[in-house]
Amino acid sequence: TTVNVGNVTFIRNSSSLFRLDYTLWSAPVTGQQLLAFSPLTAADRFYEYKYDFNTNTNQNFEGYYHVDAATTNFVPGKSFLIRMPNTNSAAGYNSGTGQMVFPGNFTGVPNNGLYQRALSVQGDRYTAIGNPYPSPINVQAFFDANQSVLQNGSALYFWRKKNNTNASSYATMTRDTYVSNPATGGNTGENQYGGQIWDDFFHNQVAPANWVINPGQGFLVRTSSSLGSANATFTNIMRRNVHNNQFFRPAAPDGTEANSNFFLDITSSADAGRLAMVYSSTATTGIDMFRDAQKIFDSGVINFYTVAENEKLVVQARPFTVTDLVKVGYKASSARQYTISVAETTGLFTQGQAIYLKDNQEGIVRNIANVPYTFTTEAGTFDNRFEIAFSNTVLGVEDVQAEVNNVAIFKNNGVVTIDAGSTLINRIQVFDINGRLLYDRDNVNAVTGTADSLVAQTQVLLVKVDTIKGTVTKKVVF
Repeated sequence: TTVNVGNVTFIRNSSSLFRLDYTLWSAPVTGQQLLAFSPLTAADRFYEYKYDFNTNTNQNFEGYYHVDAATTNFVPGKSFLIRMPNTNSAAGYNSGTGQMVFPGNFTGVPNNGLYQRALSVQGDRYTAIGNPYPSPINVQAFFDANQSVLQNGSALYFWRKKNNTNASSYATMTRDTYVSNPATGGNTGENQYGGQIWDDFFHNQVAPANWVINPGQGFLVRTSSSLGSANATFTNIMRRNVHNNQFFRPAAPDGTEANSNFFLDITSSADAGRLAMVYSSTATTGIDMFRDAQKIFDSGVINFYTVAENEKLVVQARPFTVTDLVKVGYKASSARQYTISVAETTGLFTQGQAIYLKDNQEGIVRNIANVPYTFTTEAGTFDNRFEIAFSNTVLGVEDVQAEVNNVAIFKNNGVVTIDAGSTLINRIQVFDINGRLLYDRDNVNAVTGTADSLVAQTQVLLVKVDTIKGTVTKKVVF
């Protein structure tokens, strides 16, 4: 608990980022001015996160507010969102086509001992905090110390993506897993300071007990709704004497239970979302503190989540049973075609366990562990369209691999494409939403086909495919 004396210079490299990208920085020293830290960042691109009165809208607003970087210093345990330098000599950087690594130089007295940061209890109750030390802090120790002040069903939320207002900005960390942001540039967070989480976590089995947040890293937390005031606490007991350039510290398993996880992606030509399911014998079907994580905000073009106890979750932890049934929902800002696929698996899901997705609207069931599912949606919120199961009997169908239901109809490079698996296609017809026939191809006699000569404006199309085992009609956004 000794109070340090004298300045050090602590250097922490950013990811390889573009000119308009941002990083949530938290200083490991006291006395560092924001403008001196990044003197070439545009003066109006330094932000703090808070709930305040917005003079532009004349109403209270929770979000990022500009701060005067010339008169503002970093504060231990508080993070600031800072854009990359406005100019640099790196090839293509100034035009926005090239990337560079920003060398973050913090100069000041190194932080040590107890720090507490006031947490917001207004609005959505999010606060931007960060590692205050010039050493890594242990993730589980932070959770343990702050369990009484953070919201059940919340997590740690990290800024991860290439700058784009149409895409969600955050990735999510719980006690069990890390859900990266699948938006363009979203994976840069896994090597924020070098290294790859996927290689370490999945292939080398990094034990969650040894995960750390490195110096300089900021993140968001959510305050418990039951509190009128609260502080986030950082103590030396959280600190670890590891010196690595990775976001997660690689280590051998320490006896922590090996969970079985899978990650689902929802993707279109313009946007993407990701969620995680964690199966563990120590989880419950309710909301488990720091194991289930709510979807942060309602940002991006597509929001993808599971549903439990009326909560929308980007991470859900449950005990595994073959009869388990999980609701999967989404919110789409516009009519579009999406594909749901399995991105990563661990544990029993690497051993052939089926992951059945049921589309309640179309009456289709597919084992997406083997084949992704493509569908068309209108704009809106759909909390009851999809379900995940691990046994066909749970879904009340006799043959979840019924060929006629598993015919995939999707747009590939601007061409309506049909893949019927092993089932022969007799005829392909395409209609507009009013039922007018736009395309007709008979005697296909193949398991795949295309409507390659179709000429149509951007619209919702109905594609009717007649196979030797039945007929299926699906909607496609052309």
